[in-house]
Amino acid sequence: MRGSPGRQAGFSLLELSIVLGIMAMLAVAAVPRYMEEINRNRSRVTTENTQAILDAARAYRLSKGTWPGGASCINAISEMVSQSPAMLPPGLDVNKYNNTVSTSCTAWTFSVDQSIVEDWDGVLASNLPGTSIVNASQNRIRSTIGIPGSETANDAKLSRVAEQNVELNRMRTNLLLGNNDIKEVGRIEAVNAAISGLAEASQLRVNGVSQFNGEGTFQDGISLQKVVQENTSCPKTGAIARSSTGVILSCQSGII
Repeated sequence: MRGSPGRQAGFSLLELSIVLGIMAMLAVAAVPRYMEEINRNRSRVTTENTQAILDAARAYRLSKGTWPGGASCINAISEMVSQSPAMLPPGLDVNKYNNTVSTSCTAWTFSVDQSIVEDWDGVLASNLPGTSIVNASQNRIRSTIGIPGSETANDAKLSRVAEQNVELNRMRTNLLLGNNDIKEVGRIEAVNAAISGLAEASQLRVNGVSQFNGEGTFQDGISLQKVVQENTSCPKTGAIARSSTGVILSCQSGII
């Protein structure tokens, strides 16, 4: 409070104590919200980084046929960082909670282990598919994926690589391509084909009966391989064949 003339102006000890008390209460109220925001950001970044490691390991397995990091995958992160081009950025071996991120694998699975903080291990376990709490006292979680195409969630997806389970390579419904092209096809086996536009082929072979409903134009000669004897019976009027010497014959009223 302000003093009388001749006395020094300022705050009394009581006033200062009140101000400090108010500031302390504000700080106490703000700190939990501040820490929650920090942990929320940590959780988000850790989720993204963990998913990046799992995605890179899956891509590595697809490309090379093995999990990264040796037989037990201990060095998986560093190996994926060292690829050219790099499959992961550096620095993902320590998470945002300043805890080491470790990797391991079996013949069928790849796992990422890391410790979080209290109450937030469950959040990450919920946000990351295939993740569970493996050590509650250490807030340790484990995220696991299977070999590409083996996860239950992929049973309804068509695999782009050859699988031991051929059902993962088999389409069970109509394939709609939105009028886009199919290229790099080696062989097509089909029961029926309905083509509304132009069909181009360097060679066309048809086994069995064929029917042309429109006009046909041939830019080269036609070789008839059906050989018949003149003045013999024939099954269908209008059918044409040739004699053994190459004379073209036609079926007229049952006689050729």
